[in-house]
Amino acid sequence: MKIKEFEPKFVNRIPNIIEEGYLYICLECNAIIHKCPCGCREIVSTPIGVGGWTIIYNEFGVSLKPSVGNWSYDCSSHYYITNNKVVWLDNKNNKYLNNRPKKRKKWWNLFKWN
Repeated sequence: MKIKEFEPKFVNRIPNIIEEGYLYICLECNAIIHKCPCGCREIVSTPIGVGGWTIIYNEFGVSLKPSVGNWSYDCSSHYYITNNKVVWLDNKNNKYLNNRPKKRKKWWNLFKWN
């Protein structure tokens, strides 16, 4: 099930169990951890600070800049988190996704088994 909105949780350390629908914000670790909002259940880590994402936290919620692109996952989800809400981006126009090599078939799928 797709997540439309995250609930921020400020933590002192990253928990062992990451629940869907939560942004775990660890300022001591300089990281925000969450499960991919597409529903694939992959854990996404966004480092914050120099060379990473910028976090904005105010009365409207948490926002991350730039967008989150999960290119290494099968879902290839691409989205912004703005005021706790997920704003999906269109992958059709993404140069990286359109130019990356196609996934190779596994060698055992090349044979026909009777």
